[in-house]
Amino acid sequence: MNVEPKDAEALNKYATFLWLARNDLWAAEETYLEAIAAEPNNSYYAANYAHFLWNTGGEDTCFPLDSPDTNTDL
Repeated sequence: MNVEPKDAEALNKYATFLWLARNDLWAAEETYLEAIAAEPNNSYYAANYAHFLWNTGGEDTCFPLDSPDTNTDL
């Protein structure tokens, strides 16, 4: 699917369609990542991707609890 310019909302909805209606997990994951790349500051798309990973058993992606920007000397 080619959308120019990238429409994150359309990509997110299409990814959900691929996952739930078509059961195409590979294409759904790729499309979720495209939606996130189109609007990286929108947490809604990241949350939908996390929901997808949680429900499909995706374990290749994780976010560390500690980051270099976190000050632990409080």
